[in-house]
Amino acid sequence: MQRWITRMTGTGLYQPKYSKSWALIIGIDKYRYAPPLGHARADAEGVARVLRERFAFTESNLTLIIDDAATRQSILTAFMRFATVGQDDRIFVFFAGHGHTVTGPTRGGWIPGTCGWPDRRTRLAHPLGRADA
Repeated sequence: MQRWITRMTGTGLYQPKYSKSWALIIGIDKYRYAPPLGHARADAEGVARVLRERFAFTESNLTLIIDDAATRQSILTAFMRFATVGQDDRIFVFFAGHGHTVTGPTRGGWIPGTCGWPDRRTRLAHPLGRADA
C-alpha cells in the first residue's frame, strides 16, 4: 500500500488539499410526532466538534441543525448552500435521527423533527444506495 501511495502522490504521505470544507450536521432527539431518541443530538454535536477541532472546518461553513430547528425547510435551505461550492471543496453530511424506508426499490428518507410519522409529504426522500451498485 505504501508504494502505491508513493506512486500516486510522489510522497509517502497522502495529503488531500481542499479549498474549503463544508458540513451539514443534523441531530434530532425530540420529534413532534415520533418517538424521541436518546443520543442523536449528542452524536451530531460530537461530529461537529471533531470537524472543527481536528479537520479545520470553520464555523461559517458548518451548519448544525438540532431538534425543533430540524424542519424540512431548514434542512433543504442548508443543502442549498452547497450549490455554490467549488470543485476543490469537500462536503460532509451527517444525519442522526429517524429514517423511513419504502417497500419496493431501495429508497427511503430522513424524518425531520416536525414531520408526521412517517408522512411522505414532509420527509426528505433520498436513495439509500444499492448493495449491487
